[in-house]
Amino acid sequence: MLNGLNGINQDFLTRTLDTNQTGLLKSMQKLASGKQINSAGDNAAGLAVLSRLLNQYAGEQQAAYNVQDAYSVMQVAEGGFEAVSSIQQRLKELAVQSSNGTLTDDDRALLQSEADQLIDELDRLSDTVEFNGQKLLDGSFELGSGDFTAQAGANAGETISLNISGVDAQSLGLQNFDISSAASAEQSIEKIDQSINTVSEYKSKIGAYQNRLEETYDFLGKQIENAGSSASIIGDTDFALEILNKTKQAMLGNINLSLIAQGNILSSNAFGLFS
Repeated sequence: MLNGLNGINQDFLTRTLDTNQTGLLKSMQKLASGKQINSAGDNAAGLAVLSRLLNQYAGEQQAAYNVQDAYSVMQVAEGGFEAVSSIQQRLKELAVQSSNGTLTDDDRALLQSEADQLIDELDRLSDTVEFNGQKLLDGSFELGSGDFTAQAGANAGETISLNISGVDAQSLGLQNFDISSAASAEQSIEKIDQSINTVSEYKSKIGAYQNRLEETYDFLGKQIENAGSSASIIGDTDFALEILNKTKQAMLGNINLSLIAQGNILSSNAFGLFS
C-alpha cells in the first residue's frame, strides 16, 4: 500500500515538474525575445490579430513616406510656378514699357528681343521641371490628361489624385507675345494679365494640395502610433509580470525536484524495512 501510494505521488510530481519546466522555458523565451507570442501555440488568436496589426503598421508607415514624396512633388511644382511668375512679371514690365509713346521702333525691337528670350525660357521651364524623372509642368498631369496619384493609406483605394497644369507659352496664351509696337504692346498687356491670373490659380491649387497632404500625413502618424501601441500590447513581453512568472515556475520546479528526491529516499527506506 505504501509503495503504490508513493508511485502515484511520484507520477504526479513528475508531471507537475514537466509543466513547471515548460512554463519556465516559455518565460525565458519571452524574456529573451521581448515578445510574449513566439509561436502560434502561445496564443493562436492573438498571433492572428498581431499579424494584421503589424501589416497595417508597415503599410501605413510606407503610406506616410508616399505622402512625404507627394508633398515634395508639390514643392518642386510650386518652385517651378514661382519661376514662371517671375518671367511673367518681367514680361508685364516690358509690355508696359513698350506701350509708352516715347520709345522708338529700335527701342521696342530691343524689348521684343528680351521678351522672345523670356518666352523661350518659359517653354524650357515647362519641359525641365521634374521629380524623379517625371516632368511636372508640361501638362502630363493636367486634369483630363493624367493624375499624379499618391497611395496615402495601407489599403487599396486609399489614394489622393493630384493635378498639375502645364505652363508652356501656348498653354498660357503667350506664344505670340508681340510688343514690337505700341498697339501690340497694349494687347500683350491684356494677355500677360490673364496668364498671371491663371498661374496664380495654379499656385493656389498647389497650396491646397500641400495643406491636404499635411493633414493626411498627420492622420497617418496617429494611425501608425495607434497600430504600434496595439501591437505592442498584444505582442510585447510584460517584463515585470514575466519575471514574476519565471521566478514562480523556477521555485515550483525546485520544490517538485525536492519532493521527488524525498520520495525516492522514503521509497528506498521502505524497501529496506521489508528486505
